[in-house]
Amino acid sequence: MEMMLRLLVLSVVTPSSAGNREGRSPEGTQAMQIEDYFDFISADEIKIRGHRIWIEDVLYEHIFREMQPSDLVRRFPSLTLEQVHACLLYYLHNRERMDQYLAAWLEHGRQMRLEQERQPTPASQRLRALAAELAKRQPSETPA
Repeated sequence: MEMMLRLLVLSVVTPSSAGNREGRSPEGTQAMQIEDYFDFISADEIKIRGHRIWIEDVLYEHIFREMQPSDLVRRFPSLTLEQVHACLLYYLHNRERMDQYLAAWLEHGRQMRLEQERQPTPASQRLRALAAELAKRQPSETPA
């Protein structure tokens, strides 16, 4: 695991320094820091820089749906493989804090769904009524 992290850290450099095989940045360039890939809106909001995608979106798919980096690039086509690896590396470097971050995000989503069930919006009420109406119109599919 540590070797994988070292390889990922070495690969996260600016494009102009990526070709340097000795691992040193050419004069006038600097290696990127992993945090450079993200916009830290607040302690509870980490967005992938330049995108409308949040780090929890990528991490959820990787952790709970077991998607591999190449699958994540297909799932989020505006992200590069490098950005996906940056998300995973950031998670691995900050695992305890990120596990808490994800748990809070999942709990917030659960609470919001419960609230929507208790107090549905007028649009949700109309959709539910339409769904019930359609269900009444369709013949029952019961085995003979």
